[in-house]
Amino acid sequence: MELIVGLLSLAIPVLMLVEAWRILQKQGQPGWKCLIPIYGEYCIYAASGAGDLFWKQILGVYGGGFLSGISNALIGPQDDLAILVIVLSILSLGLSIYGLRCMIRMQKALARSFGKSAGFGWGLILLGIVFRGILAFSGDAVFRGASGTRKPQSRPQPAPQPRLDPVPDSGGPTAFPSQDFSRTVSVASPDVSPPASTAALPPEQMQHFLRCQKGVCAGSSFLIRGSVTAGRAPGCDILISDPRVSGNHCRFFWREDKLFVMDLGSTNGTAVEGFGKIPANVPVELREGDTITLGLDNVFTLV
Repeated sequence: MELIVGLLSLAIPVLMLVEAWRILQKQGQPGWKCLIPIYGEYCIYAASGAGDLFWKQILGVYGGGFLSGISNALIGPQDDLAILVIVLSILSLGLSIYGLRCMIRMQKALARSFGKSAGFGWGLILLGIVFRGILAFSGDAVFRGASGTRKPQSRPQPAPQPRLDPVPDSGGPTAFPSQDFSRTVSVASPDVSPPASTAALPPEQMQHFLRCQKGVCAGSSFLIRGSVTAGRAPGCDILISDPRVSGNHCRFFWREDKLFVMDLGSTNGTAVEGFGKIPANVPVELREGDTITLGLDNVFTLV
């Protein structure tokens, strides 16, 4: 019996490490991060859009425990400390409840980022080693990006317009003919209207326009097809001549029928509407109408 208990006590931590390794890999991150205590868990939840909740949970749990220890040490016959003990106990309970609430939201965010329901999030809370194993080893558990944690936003539907025929993919921002077939999307012609819908196109021909609303290329539109890199370097598909934008700042790419953006470790970061500044090297799903900020004030809208 003691041998079985000993084997289980060794096998469970190893299994948890393997699960964390696989989850990180599915998120597009190096699996070795799970070997670093606390940091590995933070990376998992940060990629799911719950990095801030992770630190709040740490604050709630450890802060509550610390205050509870102090209040227990002060318990005694001294009547003048009774009020202080009560106050510390109430604060400890409040922090513990706050940490529990953050933990519940974290698990639900992790579940949603893999396309799972809120009920699956409760499974992560109550039986984490089993449900994290499903995320790690199930082929149905596919990481969909941190935007899966955002609440859907209702947006007005554009009026029906004739869809323009797509042009052959050249691997970058592609010239796209307008209805008079005499203008192309470029800095010189920023007002070309994008197609109203790409729903009828096969996945390999899905396309969106990235329209610059503010910054050095304000008024320009760029067609996103295939994999497109944005940055200050001359070889970038979307060239942004702003010293506060990194050389290779971020990359836009299609995965099946969804468009993603991934920050390439830029200095001033990439921010997405409804999510804030995104982690480096973690793909985040975009939705039509989203606002993307590169650097400090280069603002684009996905149309």
